[in-house]
Amino acid sequence: MALDNQTEPSAEKTGYTDQLTAYHSKMLPLYDPVWSCDWPYHRDPNLGTLDGLEVDQLSLWQEAIDSLPLEPLLLQTLAGDLIQQGRQGEALAIYRQLVEADPENPQVLHNLAAALLICGNDLEAERCWRQVLALDPSWQEPRLALAQLLLDRSAFSEAEITFATLDPSGIFGFGRALGLAFIKAKSDSAVLQNQGLVDLGSLVEQAQSTPERFMRLIRHLTLCGQLEQAMALLEQAPLHAQPWGWDFERVRLFGLAGEQERRIAAAKSLPERYPGNAEVLANVGIVVLASDGQQAIDLFQQAI
Repeated sequence: MALDNQTEPSAEKTGYTDQLTAYHSKMLPLYDPVWSCDWPYHRDPNLGTLDGLEVDQLSLWQEAIDSLPLEPLLLQTLAGDLIQQGRQGEALAIYRQLVEADPENPQVLHNLAAALLICGNDLEAERCWRQVLALDPSWQEPRLALAQLLLDRSAFSEAEITFATLDPSGIFGFGRALGLAFIKAKSDSAVLQNQGLVDLGSLVEQAQSTPERFMRLIRHLTLCGQLEQAMALLEQAPLHAQPWGWDFERVRLFGLAGEQERRIAAAKSLPERYPGNAEVLANVGIVVLASDGQQAIDLFQQAI
C-alpha cells in the first residue's frame, strides 16, 4: 500500500515498512490457528468473536491481543492481508477491535462490512454500511456496496433508490447503470423488462474495461434469463488474470441458470484442458461433489 507519491522512500516510510514486516513475522504465526474460514463463504455467526474460539485457543488469542501495537494503520493493513489470504475470521477479529476502539470511524466500519460480506454475514454487513452512510452520506463506495447488497436480496425498491443517488458520471457510474438496468429487467412490466435488457446490452463496451465489470454484466444477464447471450459475450471477455478464469465463469453461469447437467459437464472438461492444475482440480471437485462423491474425493486427492 503506497503511503505517498515520492519516488524515493522517505525515512518515515522505510520505518513504517520495517515495523510492518516485523509485525507480520511476529503476529502471523500467532494468528494462524485462530479461526479458520472455509473459502469463499462461512456463515458461522460467531466468526470473528471470542465465542468462536475453542477453549484451548483462548490463551493463544490473548497472547495475540497483548502483542497488538496501538497503530490502527498497521492493524488495518494486516487485516487486509489476511482477507487476501482467505483468512477472513482473523481479519474480522481485527476489524471488530478497531470498531470497538473507534466506533464512528467510517473507514473502519466500511472495512468491517466488506469482510462480513465475504464471510456471508450479509445482514451485519448491511447494518455496518448503513452506519457508514449515516456518518458520511456523501461517500459513494459504501452506497454502491449497500445498493448491490439490497439487489442481491431482491429488495428492488430500496435498491433502485440507492442506486439512483449515485453520481452517474462518477467512478461508480457503471455500477449504478448496471444495477438500475437489472432492476428494470426484473420488473413485472414487459415494457420495463425489454428496456432493462436493452440497457444491459448497451453496457457491454464499458464492461470490457475490466474482468470484474464484465463478470457482473454477464451474471446479471444470466439472472435475467439471458444465458445464451451471456455465453456469447464470453467470447468478447477481457484478459483474465488466470487462464482458466473464464472457464470457471462459464460453469458458474450454468449454475445461476439452473442448468446443472451443463454445469457439471463444463466442469468435468477442465482437468483435461489444464492437466495437473491443483486449483482447477479442487474447484471441479466442488462442482461434482453432490453428484459423484467418489470422483470429487479423487479430484481433491489429486489437487493435494
